Amino acid sequence: MAFSPAITDEECIQAAKASQSHRRFSEAAASIGISVSALKHRTKLAAERGLLGTKPVLPGFRLSKTTAVTNEDGDVVREFIQQRPELGAPFEVPPGHAVKGVSALVDSDGRTIQQWIKTKEQTQTDLIAAIKEEFDQYQGAAKLVEPPKETNSDLMQVYPVCDPHIGMLSWGPETGESNDLKIGVERVDSGLQRLISLAPPAETAVIIQTGDFLHADSQSNATPASGHQLDVDGRAQKVKLAGVQLLRRSIDYALQKHQRVIVKNLKGNHDPESAAWLNIALGMFYSDEPRVEIDLEDGNNDIWLHLFGVNYIGATHGHTMKPERMAMVMADDNPEYWGASKYRWMIFGHIHHETVKEVGSVRCESFRQPVPKDAYAHSHGYRAGNSMSAVTLHKTDGEIGRHKINFPRG
Repeated sequence: MAFSPAITDEECIQAAKASQSHRRFSEAAASIGISVSALKHRTKLAAERGLLGTKPVLPGFRLSKTTAVTNEDGDVVREFIQQRPELGAPFEVPPGHAVKGVSALVDSDGRTIQQWIKTKEQTQTDLIAAIKEEFDQYQGAAKLVEPPKETNSDLMQVYPVCDPHIGMLSWGPETGESNDLKIGVERVDSGLQRLISLAPPAETAVIIQTGDFLHADSQSNATPASGHQLDVDGRAQKVKLAGVQLLRRSIDYALQKHQRVIVKNLKGNHDPESAAWLNIALGMFYSDEPRVEIDLEDGNNDIWLHLFGVNYIGATHGHTMKPERMAMVMADDNPEYWGASKYRWMIFGHIHHETVKEVGSVRCESFRQPVPKDAYAHSHGYRAGNSMSAVTLHKTDGEIGRHKINFPRG
């Protein structure tokens, strides 16, 4: 629902004069280029404001009622005017909200006496509509990305995107290094560009977003499970659009280097709902691009499992299980992959620093986050560095190389 700007006294007087000079409301409305309902509304406002021949209304008040006493000839001998404080400014929907419904109190003739407008925070449907508008402006761009002339089918390039916390706000004097929406997006964007430029021309690339891609899941700016308050830069919809644009550009970078790009978004503890709509939005956008694979029917956004040659790869955010449990999940959830593999590798983030733990034959590895720390992490003494990595897998030989982009402090 849209709300019109305030109607001026001049517009009210214009409508009243038009009503007086024409026999029909339709003719009066047409003469000044407005609808009949708008004409009647403005004429009513003119009367309420005392613009139709009554005594001047006091500043800050409006005319609510007039009573006239007449003599036997019908002449007005006395007039009573009742004024009430002026009403507030026209209602505006709060940022980040949409109108949910309207309730009205009406008189016996069906005229509105009072109205209640109920709003709600914008839903995922509202957000996807906004993302679609963004994609419409970008329509066809993915098809313009020409495939590389030569790629190596024996190679797969893995690009983990771990805990970028897009939209996180950090104040340098408090934390040692500033971060905001612009800084975070530029850092991840430049990091992925550099990694893709350094990577060999593997036929297949995997962009695996391991969760906490966004710092907050909604305008509440708190973690959904614990209610931990978050420092966020920008409105929720603004942050989400920036995140989608970032992933969209990353996919296009990868399409320039690799013949096939697999994209997976996983749940984090900061943004558990975002994984689903990111997959849906990006999947819709690249639906006509056969070189991009986004499984819209895979409802499991907690864990990702994949087999490439003799490499069994898994990924999860890391907030729901320890490495020992991750290794068990790989074996239990897909025994066929387990039996066909020689090299087993589980990727996770969440803890924002690098670790490697071998659980049986499974290498469980966490990665650093690319962006600076927020006030909470800094105050609790976390001081790990910031970086992004890319890992090259060979179909029969397992991992054969990796690149790292470091982000020095300050």
